[in-house]
Amino acid sequence: MTEPSDALRDRVNPDWSPSVRATITRSLAAIDLVYEGRKPSGRPAETQRERDADKAATLKSMADLPGRLIRKSEVELQNHRRQLETDRQSMIANAMVHDTPREAQLAAEARAYLRTLSPGDKLKVLQGPNASKLMQRAALEADPALINGMDSPSLHRVQEDFLQKHFPAAVASLADREVAIEHADASVRMAKDQLARTVQLPPHDFESYYSEILPSK
Repeated sequence: MTEPSDALRDRVNPDWSPSVRATITRSLAAIDLVYEGRKPSGRPAETQRERDADKAATLKSMADLPGRLIRKSEVELQNHRRQLETDRQSMIANAMVHDTPREAQLAAEARAYLRTLSPGDKLKVLQGPNASKLMQRAALEADPALINGMDSPSLHRVQEDFLQKHFPAAVASLADREVAIEHADASVRMAKDQLARTVQLPPHDFESYYSEILPSK
């Protein structure tokens, strides 16, 4: 029988980092545990007291193991995202380093030139296949306020183009990590959704219940 987590499990790439794969594996295990816990066992409860007791038992059992696994995966996911952003910023900072004093001087001259252009002309100089590394880096390392008329989205597009053309391997590596983290995010969200369906609490009550579950160690 196909388990709810099988589709996600089949798409895990063995080349992804062990830490991200561990987060995914833990989330998928939690999904299977929740799914297994939803199967009826014994005779159904007949009285309100029995139903209340069953409900309390379900809440406890779901928090004891699958809930703690999901919480741990969620914490790890946040750490993966922070590390990815840290590494992305480090790559950008390294890309801005000039190899020689002459390069730094040329960059200053390029920024002075860019300030004389209209916003439209700046974009023509900074975007496209003919945009020079010197001009792009000069714009990116400047205070955006000094590059008059260049808004944040435009600078972001210039940055992406600059990195793709001159640091393709580093960009590809970060992109692969982002795919893995998105997969981990999907597995955590599915696990949490399965847990919510099983404990059958109103959304506000579920969030309170979930926030009190301690991550597994």
